[in-house]
Amino acid sequence: IGFRSRNIFADIGWGAMGYAMVLPLMLLVGAISSALFSRYHTPTNPASFETLAAQMTIDKALVLFLAAVAAPFVEEIMFRGLLYPALRKRWGSGGAAMLSAAIFSGVHPTLPGGFLGIGVIGLGLALLYEYRGSLLPGMVLHSINNALITLMGFALFAN
Repeated sequence: IGFRSRNIFADIGWGAMGYAMVLPLMLLVGAISSALFSRYHTPTNPASFETLAAQMTIDKALVLFLAAVAAPFVEEIMFRGLLYPALRKRWGSGGAAMLSAAIFSGVHPTLPGGFLGIGVIGLGLALLYEYRGSLLPGMVLHSINNALITLMGFALFAN
């Protein structure tokens, strides 16, 4: 599945560096996607409502844990640990990366406007898994992304 690491500290660093590399492209593609789909309703991610509803510190800690630890752990196992290798056998690494990124994006409830932006991060996660051979860098990248989005939500929705 990918629960191995040649060097844990290097894989953590690759995850952080991967986030820094994918973020500008994700923001650019997200802006383009918003413009392309501005006439269509894109629902708000339900996680935003949890962020908004969290008023007490313990609630915020739980939301942050779910977004930044639990979700990346489970999603990386599902999409990069299980789906991506199965697709790679049939479609090769490039096709598997694109297809797994599209499926990853498709299951997030922000269609159509969020599809391309989430697809970019999914593509980055797949390529990072292919390059490092470990789920750890992708979990780190995914965790940083979700943590920052959640913390920005807390800041925006603060009383």
